[in-house]
Amino acid sequence: MPKNAFLVVETTLEDIIKNQNGGLLSFGFLFAAYFATNGMASLMNAFNKASLMTEKDLG
Repeated sequence: MPKNAFLVVETTLEDIIKNQNGGLLSFGFLFAAYFATNGMASLMNAFNKASLMTEKDLG
């Protein structure tokens, strides 16, 4: 990792550790979970379209 990039990451991590803010952390986690879920759904749809198959209920 380049030294400048490491310094940015290091200062960010130090700030998170020293200034713990539970509300901001909770908001960030929910925001990340929401976009990760959307990303996975988009990947699944793209793979289904690429394979020319649709999902079917197994029940």
